[in-house]
Amino acid sequence: MSFGPCSSERLTERRIHNLDALVELRLRDGQRRREADRFRRFGVTDLPAWLERLRTFQLGNSVRNIRCPSLALVGEGEGPIAMELFESFSRGVNGPVTKHVFTTAEGADTHCQLGNLPLSNAVVYDWLDEVLA
Repeated sequence: MSFGPCSSERLTERRIHNLDALVELRLRDGQRRREADRFRRFGVTDLPAWLERLRTFQLGNSVRNIRCPSLALVGEGEGPIAMELFESFSRGVNGPVTKHVFTTAEGADTHCQLGNLPLSNAVVYDWLDEVLA
């Protein structure tokens, strides 16, 4: 999900045109497979088509229509774009927002907090307990 221009446009600027170009970048086999899976999940065969498909997921100004309680999560290791989207979402919604930044020290700083799923689950379920109580 995106709230505006992001890294997808930067990738296009690099002129990566299809999966063959990704191979030329000497990505490891696992990375190539992930890229191919990503394209397949969205029903496309190349990077430009995937980036175009992702544009349909932009909330833009409609984020302000969210009035329910929201939990915004990000890992500090996800980089500046993820942090920018986290802050943009938090500022943009009209309902209450609980923000949580997972840290490297917690081992949960990567995307989806894969390094410490028990912690991210605890944060989510504690928030649900508070909101739904």
